[in-house]
Amino acid sequence: MEVEGKASATTDSVPRHLPPSHLAQADWDEVYQEKEPGSFWVSFRPSVEEKALYDDVKVSRQGSAVTFDCAQLTASVEWRKRQLTLAPSSQSENKGVLQAPSSTWKQIHPNQRVLSMDVAPGGELGVSGGSDSTVRVWHTKDGLMRRDLQGHVGEINLVKWFPSGKIWDVMTGHCATTLQGHSGAVTGAVMIDRGRNLISTSRDGTALLWDVPTQQPISRYGYIAADNAANACSLLAGPRPAWCPSGDDQQEPSSPVLLVAKEEGSMVSWDVRSKRELFKWKANEALNCCLVADDDVWAGGQDGTILRWDLRTQSLVETIQRSRAPILSLAMRRDAWTPTLASTEVPLSTEPAPPPADGTATEAVAPRPPVPQEKTLWVGTGDGLCFEWGVDDKRVHRDLTGSDCDHINSVVVLNDSAFVACGDGTIRKYKTL
Repeated sequence: MEVEGKASATTDSVPRHLPPSHLAQADWDEVYQEKEPGSFWVSFRPSVEEKALYDDVKVSRQGSAVTFDCAQLTASVEWRKRQLTLAPSSQSENKGVLQAPSSTWKQIHPNQRVLSMDVAPGGELGVSGGSDSTVRVWHTKDGLMRRDLQGHVGEINLVKWFPSGKIWDVMTGHCATTLQGHSGAVTGAVMIDRGRNLISTSRDGTALLWDVPTQQPISRYGYIAADNAANACSLLAGPRPAWCPSGDDQQEPSSPVLLVAKEEGSMVSWDVRSKRELFKWKANEALNCCLVADDDVWAGGQDGTILRWDLRTQSLVETIQRSRAPILSLAMRRDAWTPTLASTEVPLSTEPAPPPADGTATEAVAPRPPVPQEKTLWVGTGDGLCFEWGVDDKRVHRDLTGSDCDHINSVVVLNDSAFVACGDGTIRKYKTL
């Protein structure tokens, strides 16, 4: 794999992570809850390049006690978290956590594939698009449908929440704005200036910058090429970092940077205002999805590889691969900073502590500064695999179960929940804390 830009690299010169895979029967949680004895299959594969080990877990109950019987793997369940822990009998250090959904909603798009999904910033409402041209708004607490948005006649490849409500009015169901200009299906969209401008990508190979109030395209990025679809896009907004490539006289420090994942296997970047191409990175296979997080660009490839570039050096820094199925969706979770106490002796009350009985002075213990919790990447694949990857510790934190080898088309992680849209027509909700 070659990478073009300020720096070049090959996959041989960067870390390549091949984490193990732990799989379980899609409905293992239902088998676990049954009163009668039952069984479900599980598997363990040390890496994508090695063979998998399969086993059956036999479940039996005696009163409130649950026992597991399996020959080659060890299994345990923490039902409060709906988590199944698996490990090879001879390699207990290679354990994996598989988590079942807390809620499963099939009624939102019955008998259809869910192709796209998003959740409102407040977390109360979700929106999803199906293969039957339906766009539906629903409550994230119970999955009850709030609104059916009419107007499309084809598959819904992408849905996004719009801050000003100018595209669809969720309260009335009225379609206020229609943007027409692409000659192929729309594959991605990002918003600028709180929704006054929008950039969309298409299978026609281009990206368009729109003025939403006038419904007119302002700029075009790239050229029309049916064999080089623009599959996804992401935006680096805000003040231009010092390390960002400098442009010509038309380039402004505050101009956003657009990144587009292409079918030809490239990641292309433009300065939004000057339309100048800033850099272009190459990969072996088509890139299906991408996102920008801090100084990193993440992309998911058709060959099952996740690529991470460092924007500061414009070089490939690592790759991750768990299967050979295409990577279809990426989502970043970053928890809020949480305060920690310097000592267990620090009182939680704001009232001053009483003086010691012996009259001696005590030294106040100041709390530690806030400590950020770990940043994780959530990945959805074409074979039903959905997992959480630790960006810092380079390991799989958990796998989300429920899909039976169906496409994971969208993953959204917000607050304490993860929402997964699947090709089997189901939206699943998981507790993440």
